[in-house]
Amino acid sequence: MRLYKYFSPTKWTVESLKTFKFYFARFNQLNDPCELSLSECESDQLEIIRFGFHNPRDCNGIFCLSETKNNLHMWAQYADGHRGIVVEFETEEDPHFFKEMGKVNYVACPPIYSDRMKVSDVIYSKSLDSDKELEWRVFGKHGLKDIKSQAIKSIIFGYRFPRGISVSTDIPEEMNEVFPQEKIEAFREIDRFFWENQLPETIDFYHTIIEHGQYKLTISSKFAKPVNGRP
Repeated sequence: MRLYKYFSPTKWTVESLKTFKFYFARFNQLNDPCELSLSECESDQLEIIRFGFHNPRDCNGIFCLSETKNNLHMWAQYADGHRGIVVEFETEEDPHFFKEMGKVNYVACPPIYSDRMKVSDVIYSKSLDSDKELEWRVFGKHGLKDIKSQAIKSIIFGYRFPRGISVSTDIPEEMNEVFPQEKIEAFREIDRFFWENQLPETIDFYHTIIEHGQYKLTISSKFAKPVNGRP
């Protein structure tokens, strides 16, 4: 199954792609404050349940993906306003990494509390407001987890990603005025993955294209691999 992960251009994104290790976040690190909500649950019991998932000594972690690679809202929210990337995964290439995976169920109300509830009853449930994300979640130990390189199928550059920055002689002055040096360096490092053939040949590269007449985002044809690290 092909699933997609939206990333901002950060040194952590660069490191994940260099080392093939991806971060399983704790639930209190996710951006939705309504995570782990339950209906018909006493507040004291809910806090105990939440503590079990948030406790730094516990092993609960989550890796979020989507069925879609061209959602305008997700590019804006999770990929730094279209300046980041989307990584395409094939789940069948690494059954161990994707072992505990489930599709998110979007519902109007949180699950009803029961002392016989399973973890899956809680972590795979979200508000209807997020249904366009078409999310899947991988449950595992909090922290970095190795993935087989063949499970990564492509990298898609955002519409506003400054492609070619790593082969430019000078950084455009307007970029130095807008972005901190750490982000500029992340742009450069991610761009080098393509121009310097730093990743396995099995990983393809694409770019997003905005269809302005339709409020629509599409994906380009596959990029030809550069020769000698230059266009």
